[in-house]
Amino acid sequence: MLRTALTLLLLMGSFFTFAASTGLYQTEVLLADSDSAERDAKRAAFENVLIKVSGSRDIANNEIIKKALSKNSSYISQLSYGEINEQPSLKLSFNSKQIKHLLTQAKSSYWSTPRNKLLVWIVEEKYRARKVVWEQSSSEITSYIKGSSDKRGLPVIIPVGDFDDVTSISISDLWGGFVEPIASASQRYDTGAVLLVKVINHGPNNNTIRWTLFDEKPQSMVMSKKGPIEGAAKGSAAGATARMINDVSDYLADQHGIQLGGESAESTLISVMNVQSTEDFFQLETQLKALSSVASLQVDSITGDSVVFNIDLLTSVAEFKQDLANVSQLEEVVVEVIDVQPDPVVDDQASYTLNEPVTSAAEPAITTEIIESEVLVAEPDDPQAASLSYRWNG
Repeated sequence: MLRTALTLLLLMGSFFTFAASTGLYQTEVLLADSDSAERDAKRAAFENVLIKVSGSRDIANNEIIKKALSKNSSYISQLSYGEINEQPSLKLSFNSKQIKHLLTQAKSSYWSTPRNKLLVWIVEEKYRARKVVWEQSSSEITSYIKGSSDKRGLPVIIPVGDFDDVTSISISDLWGGFVEPIASASQRYDTGAVLLVKVINHGPNNNTIRWTLFDEKPQSMVMSKKGPIEGAAKGSAAGATARMINDVSDYLADQHGIQLGGESAESTLISVMNVQSTEDFFQLETQLKALSSVASLQVDSITGDSVVFNIDLLTSVAEFKQDLANVSQLEEVVVEVIDVQPDPVVDDQASYTLNEPVTSAAEPAITTEIIESEVLVAEPDDPQAASLSYRWNG
C-alpha cells in the first residue's frame, strides 16, 4: 500500500523523503518503486542536505543550486542501501567541503555549526484536560517534532520528565507562559534557546499549535530585554508541527547564519574571438551562463573582436569543455605553443679559428630569407597562457 502511494507521489511530481540523519551532511530517503527511483532519491537527499546546511527552505530556487542538483553524484561521498519500516531506502553522505564551496558560489546563506540546542517544553490539551509531554511520553507530537527538526538540522532536546522536572515546574506555569519558572526549570539543560509549545486538540486532524521562542540561554531569560518570538499553526498534528519547526528554524537560521560570497571552487579563463557585434556578445554570454557546468561568469577583458571571460565552475575544466562542445556556434581554436630559444650572444671582440676555408670574395654571398609568422610564446607566469581559446561563429 505504501509502495503504491509513493509511486503515485512520484507521478504527481513530488517525492516523499524520510530523514534519518545522523548529521547535517547525511540523510536517508525511501526508494520508490520506479525506474528512476535511485536518481530521484539522490536528488531529494541532496536538496534535503542543502536545506539543512544553508538554513534556507528556498535553496532549490537558486539558479546555481538548480544546476548542481542535476549533478548531485559529484557531491556524494558515501552511499549504501537500507530499510525504513520494511521499505527499501538509500543512505547518503555528502562532501561537506564541496557543499560549502557550492553555497559560496551560489552566494547563499550558511547556518554555521555547532548549532545551539533548542529545549522544547510541550503542553497538550485534549478534551479540556492538559498534560506535559515528556521525552518518554508516548505522544506523536514528540515524534513529529524530532522528524521535522532533523530535516532542518535543528538539534532539539525534550525534557526527560524525571523527579527534578516534575517538581520544578507545573502545567499552569507552562500553559501561562510564566518566564521565571520556565527559565529556572530549563537551566539544568545545556541549551541556547527555549521553545514553549501549546497543543490544543480539537479532534482528528484538527489541532492548533501556539508557540513561543526564547532565543537565548535560560539564565538570561528573566532579565533579558529581548522579547520572545511567537507564532501559531493549525491543521493535522504532523502538518502543524512541521510548519512550526520550519518557522522556528527560519528565524534561527536568519539570526545565526552568515551570508557567503562568490568565491569559486574552481575557475578558468576562456577567450572567444570573432565576436563582431553587441548581439553576438549577449548571445555568447547567455549560452555560457546556461551551461550546467557554469556557476557564474564575468568579463575579464575585451580586445578588438575578442572577449575573455572568467568562468566560475561547478565542475572540472574537462567537464566544462565537454559542455562547450555542445554549443554549435563555438569552435575550439587549437593554439600551437612554440618554445622559442634566444639567439646566442656573439662577442664582437672575440677571435675565432676557422678550420674550414674562407669563401672567396668572388663567390656569391649566402642569404637567408626570414619568413614572419604568428607564434605564441609560452610564458609560465602569464595567467592567460592557461585560458581556453574558441571562435564564435554566430
